[in-house]
Amino acid sequence: MSITSQGAAEGWLVDPDGSLYSLSLGNFLDGVLHFNQYMTNPFVYDQFIVTQEPLRDTNPDINPPSVGI
Repeated sequence: MSITSQGAAEGWLVDPDGSLYSLSLGNFLDGVLHFNQYMTNPFVYDQFIVTQEPLRDTNPDINPPSVGI
């Protein structure tokens, strides 16, 4: 997954049961998602999902998932 003419693949950590918060991990580049962050409580997130976001997307909200675990 990567940037296409239709948009960019973006990775998210999601807490669907508690806060409903979605944390963007950024866009995939050449099929790889690079993410580096110290997290105090990563166990808050139950799901990792991938969405297709529009190019130059200014909306911080998550689009419907394309893929998820």
